[in-house]
Amino acid sequence: MRRRRKKRITAFLIIFLLAAAGGAMVLCRPMLFGGFQKQSGEHIKNTALFKVNIEKLGYVPEKNEEPVRAEETLKFESEETEVYENDMPKVMERDTVKSIAAKRVSSTEICIMWNGIPDDGDVEGGQYVIMRRGSSANVRSEKWEEIGTVEAFRKNADSGEESAYEYTFTDSLDSPDPAQYRYRIDVRTNDNVWYTGTEESMASNVLICIDPGHYKGASEASGENMYGYEEGIFTVRVGLALKGKLAEHGIDSYLTRETDNITIAGYTNAALDRGHISLRGEYAVGSNLFLSIHTNANNDNANGCDTWQQPLAINKTLVIVNQTAGQSEQMLTVANEIGKAVTAANFRLGLSPADQFERACRDSVRPWTDEYNDSLNVKGTVCCRLGTDGDYYGVLRGAADAGVPGMIVEHGYHTVEEVRRQAMTENLAMEWARADAEGITKGLGFE
Repeated sequence: MRRRRKKRITAFLIIFLLAAAGGAMVLCRPMLFGGFQKQSGEHIKNTALFKVNIEKLGYVPEKNEEPVRAEETLKFESEETEVYENDMPKVMERDTVKSIAAKRVSSTEICIMWNGIPDDGDVEGGQYVIMRRGSSANVRSEKWEEIGTVEAFRKNADSGEESAYEYTFTDSLDSPDPAQYRYRIDVRTNDNVWYTGTEESMASNVLICIDPGHYKGASEASGENMYGYEEGIFTVRVGLALKGKLAEHGIDSYLTRETDNITIAGYTNAALDRGHISLRGEYAVGSNLFLSIHTNANNDNANGCDTWQQPLAINKTLVIVNQTAGQSEQMLTVANEIGKAVTAANFRLGLSPADQFERACRDSVRPWTDEYNDSLNVKGTVCCRLGTDGDYYGVLRGAADAGVPGMIVEHGYHTVEEVRRQAMTENLAMEWARADAEGITKGLGFE
């Protein structure tokens, strides 16, 4: 509601007051020794003209009236004015919606979804205001910005239509470069009240293809002290856990398989891996990264030890990149951060003798060799391995053919007994998934 104040004053009164002050200065100019100067004929003439002008304006000063000092005129207000109260809406914090979520649609689109609070009369007829704040290094902002509005409506209970979310809004991004955002839904009512939402959702325009290596029966360890370990089964556990951890950072992902078996383009398990393995990498088309989850092995009887009883000193993290990733500074940063995070996790869990990982740049990616792979007491690092047709590993070659940066993460050696034990009896899958997610988010500059 507006309140109006009106204040008036006569314009000629101001003119007189200013003129009177000026006349007083002319008539009463002080002398050097404290007396008054005698007025000249010119002064008398000016004073007479001043009196005539005042009389024409309809005002004659009374005898002996004190002149008004110039600064006193500031106390008077001028012509009629109107003053209004602040029209900004009243701001309050409250639960404005429920079940808010945000999901990547494409590299330049993110969909925000939410449900209204049932029977909320304050919202009906108002607007839902979609607020966004950048949270990755390339778009980070401390302030929320309004990116759009959606009219609030009363849900039609008789329509028979049901959906997970009543409202949706698509945020169109300026660039396909990897970016992470936080979203919030505010409410603007018809009563000029702004409700600030208390719930947030994080999302990004990044999509990752997770490839749990092999399939059931691959790299099966049978015998004493093997703990029933199978690489093809354990990598699915890591992959599913990684999908969940990435979602916490607003990163969408999907798996080449979520069960013990894998089928792509009609090829299953061994038929796929032995003759058409590049299809696994090609499955990543349209994504930002192809990440193949593995555990490592060594040559038979390496280091003079039984093949499956290698010393802890062999355990190191290797991240093998395809040529596409090797030419990208950002993807090399991701590879370095993954290797660093997994190495730190292994050291903390007692699976590695040292917390040391050698970072790589475009000019220093180490070629993979059997000798380096089987060496004891050396740092893990980022590697590349080339063959006659480009990338040696078919999954990485397939990703490169799809135009996607790809990498194989050899988290640790399943030929080390303690690795197998923790994999099958403790929570190693989640620990490695957490490390992978940490490396990816840090490498992308995400929260």
